[in-house]
Amino acid sequence: MKIPWDSVSLPYIAVGAGATAFGFPALLTYLGFTSSGITAGTFAAWLMKMSAIYNGGAVPAGGLVAILQSLGATLTTKGLAIGGGTAGYLFYQTSSCDKKGKSTN
Repeated sequence: MKIPWDSVSLPYIAVGAGATAFGFPALLTYLGFTSSGITAGTFAAWLMKMSAIYNGGAVPAGGLVAILQSLGATLTTKGLAIGGGTAGYLFYQTSSCDKKGKSTN
């Protein structure tokens, strides 16, 4: 079975997986979207207030606030690591690989 990556691409995969798996949940928590709800006095609380003002007093289901709160409450690091690792590998493939038929001069 051929492995779809090589040893040169592994740092890209590791950085992508790590940054996504640990950075995105940390960012959501910092903004105030936590597993226990929106934290008072944070960007999330402000965004929720603005959303309610512009939508007649209610935060719409399926809106930005609802999506971010759902992500903050349910994200798993495994799924994010897989997505980030894939993104890191795709970045490596598109930016760092020598393309066949192209000159390296």
